[in-house]
Amino acid sequence: MKTEVKKMAGYRLYGLLYRIFSLLPVDGNRAYFVMTHDSSDEGNCGVMKARMEARGYRCDSLTRAEASGAGFIFRSAYRLARSRFIFLDNTFLPLSCLKLRKGSILTQLWHGTGTIKKFGQDVNEGALKDLEARCGKNITHLIVSSPATKSIYAGCFGVPEDKVRVLGLPRTDAFFAPDFAENARARFEKKYPEAKGRRLVLYAPTFRDDAGNEDEQIRMIGDFARDFAALMPKDAILGLRLHPYVSSRLAGNPESGADASAAGYAKPNGNRAAAQSRILDLTHFRGLNTLLGAADVLITDYSSIVFEYSLLRRPMLFYAYDLDRFEGSDRGFYRDYRGYVPGPVYTEREELLDALSATLCDTPFNPCESFIADSFSYTDGRSAERIMELLGI
Repeated sequence: MKTEVKKMAGYRLYGLLYRIFSLLPVDGNRAYFVMTHDSSDEGNCGVMKARMEARGYRCDSLTRAEASGAGFIFRSAYRLARSRFIFLDNTFLPLSCLKLRKGSILTQLWHGTGTIKKFGQDVNEGALKDLEARCGKNITHLIVSSPATKSIYAGCFGVPEDKVRVLGLPRTDAFFAPDFAENARARFEKKYPEAKGRRLVLYAPTFRDDAGNEDEQIRMIGDFARDFAALMPKDAILGLRLHPYVSSRLAGNPESGADASAAGYAKPNGNRAAAQSRILDLTHFRGLNTLLGAADVLITDYSSIVFEYSLLRRPMLFYAYDLDRFEGSDRGFYRDYRGYVPGPVYTEREELLDALSATLCDTPFNPCESFIADSFSYTDGRSAERIMELLGI
């Protein structure tokens, strides 16, 4: 309770400072990027920031690591109040205690291209739901990649549909470059030279909101990592893209089957033996686009990264071991899960391992072109340019 009271006091102070700083004029050459989900140059905000800097705009940013302390509140409120262009890749709760001033434009880019599971106003309750709704009133533009998500995103953020624009998202532009995958693989191998000449299977499960299921998730990931190391071809390596909390618990659990001694688990900043390492912790790897471009196979469950990965037309397997429980929860889905995702769904580890083994043996894979067509109205790599044209940049 004390933590929540302290947070609300911080939001109110932020709003007060914003109103004070709004006495100063808006700087038409200034942009502020609240990139608390993805601070890399490959995220939606990162791409837009680089494009605007190239055109001579003064661009300030706020990352998750910087969003704490009294100094952050003063500095951020000042930058927000002075900037004509504001971009978000996440919900920024201090916006709940202010009204965007005239002359500023606030564009919500979000961090996912589409959505499988429900989020935002469709799942949150109580004080958080109210705060998010108040934040949504400050959004002037909400950018999506296709008409299929227009009404969903309008509901999730609590904004009228006429504020939702189908322009495509900046982070996907890179995927349409002819040499994207080749360059991504080269960047990845520079960081992890042991991956050279080997096939990368990327396992990126969604973080479970229910704290009671954390132990189950850690056990399931550990069991899968152990079996992968024991059963998959020696030229295949497993990359784990996990929530940082899950990653730290998994690496420190000697019974998980995924520690260094049991499965060649490469702990963050650990001593990695190039020849023996079969499992890499890629949780803190900067640049999700690079990671997706380097991966030969993707395994996930309910993550929105399947939208970007589908553009590569590579195999995807869905390990939804808790599908029945997840489907019946408030979180749930917007569409029939099994019929919507672009790949086969498995609820048992043994079935997943059999399918992965077949995939690594070059079993033919048919990309889901209908999924791509439904998810992307534009495939020209010009999404950032369209957004700048909309905003008059």
